[in-house]
Amino acid sequence: MAVGPKNHFTVIASLTFKTNIRTYGPFGATGDTTFKTDVGKILGFFGRTGACLDCIGVFIARHATVPS
Repeated sequence: MAVGPKNHFTVIASLTFKTNIRTYGPFGATGDTTFKTDVGKILGFFGRTGACLDCIGVFIARHATVPS
């Protein structure tokens, strides 16, 4: 994910999705801001947009934990 300014707002400028099988993207202008998680299975996405994509969120099913 690349985040950058546009018309005095911080917006999401690029997205790349990487799975255990392949990488999709980058979509948009690339940058150096990254976010990575391995907490579970991605179930879906949600976001907010006006003229640009302002935010993006992820619905995740967490990994099952094994009791000690």
